[in-house]
Amino acid sequence: MIRPIDLVRSPRRTLAYIQREARWLHHFARTMEHRGIHALPPATSEPTDRLHAALDATDIAEIAARLCGEDAEKWAAAPPQDRKRLALAFGLHYGVPGVAEKTGLSALDPPETVHAMGRGSVATGGSYYYADIVADALLGAGAGLSGGRALDFGCSSGRVVRVLAAAFPEIEWHGCDPQPRPIAWARENLPGIEFIVSPESPPLPHRDGFFDVVFAISIWSHYGQHAARIWLEEMHRLVRPGGHLLLTFHGLTSIAYYVAHDGRTRRESVKLAGDLYRDGFWFAQPWDTAEGDHGIRNPEWGTAFLTTEWLLNEVVPRWTVVGYGPGGAEGNQDVVVLRRR
Repeated sequence: MIRPIDLVRSPRRTLAYIQREARWLHHFARTMEHRGIHALPPATSEPTDRLHAALDATDIAEIAARLCGEDAEKWAAAPPQDRKRLALAFGLHYGVPGVAEKTGLSALDPPETVHAMGRGSVATGGSYYYADIVADALLGAGAGLSGGRALDFGCSSGRVVRVLAAAFPEIEWHGCDPQPRPIAWARENLPGIEFIVSPESPPLPHRDGFFDVVFAISIWSHYGQHAARIWLEEMHRLVRPGGHLLLTFHGLTSIAYYVAHDGRTRRESVKLAGDLYRDGFWFAQPWDTAEGDHGIRNPEWGTAFLTTEWLLNEVVPRWTVVGYGPGGAEGNQDVVVLRRR
C-alpha cells in the first residue's frame, strides 16, 4: 500500500504510485487462481451474443442502412463486440422490423422525468455492456445462470436487468430501488420482471435465502460505512448458501481512473488516497443534502471508496471470494464475486 511519507513529501510520486498499485491489482488477481479466486476477464458478450444470435444478415443490413450522422460513425468505428451491442440498440431505436420480437427486448425507454443511467440511441433497450459484465463475471466465477432467482439490487429503471431477462428468460428476475418513480415506470413497461420499491435501510421483504444471485452495480460506491455493513449483512440473509453476490465499487483503480480522466484534481486524489490508506474507507456527500441524489436524501448515501482489504474483513469467512476484476467495470470500478458459505 501507499507509504504515508510519500503522501506528505511528493504528491507526484504518490499519484504515480497509485497508478502502479492499480496495475499491481491486475497482476494479483491473475495469481489467485490456485486459491479458487478467478481473475475476471474484461466483459465479453454472453448476453449480447445470445440476443444478437437471434438476428440474421438481413436484419443487420437493414440496421446499418438506417444509420446516419453520429450513429453511423459509431457503427463504422465499433469493434466486433461493441457493434453487436449497437446492433441491438440501433435495431430497437430505429424500429427495424422483427428486432424486438426476435430478441425479446423492448424499445421503450424512460422519459426525461424518470431516472435512468443511460439515454439516447446507444442506450435503447438497456445496458448491454453491464449485462455482459454481470453475466460474464458470474459465469467466470462458476455461478450458474440456468435457473433460480436473481435480484438487481439498486436497479433504477431496470437498464441492466431488462437485458438479462431477455437473454436468460429461464431465470426469475427481480429488481429493487428506493426511488418510486423509476420502479413505477419499470413495473408498467418491463413485464416479466418483479420490481419493488426498496427501503433505504434493511430489511427487504423477501424471506431468508430467497435469491440464488444478487448483483449490485455501483451501489457500494455510494454507501457510507454503516450502510455498507448493514446491507452486506442483509445480502447474506437474502442469498441462499452456495449462492452468489456480485458487487462493483470504487477502489485504488478508480482513483487512478479519475486522475487519468480529469475526474478529480491531483490534490483531491492525493488526499483521498491518504484517507483510504489510513482507514480503508472514504465517504463524502458531493451534492446538496436538501436536494439529494434524485430524491435520495440519506446521510449514508454519497460517494464512497473502499479497499479490497476492507471488503474482505467484512465478508470473510461467511463469504468466499470466487472472482475479482480490478477495474472490471469500464476500467474504473472493481468487480468482485462472492459465494455464500
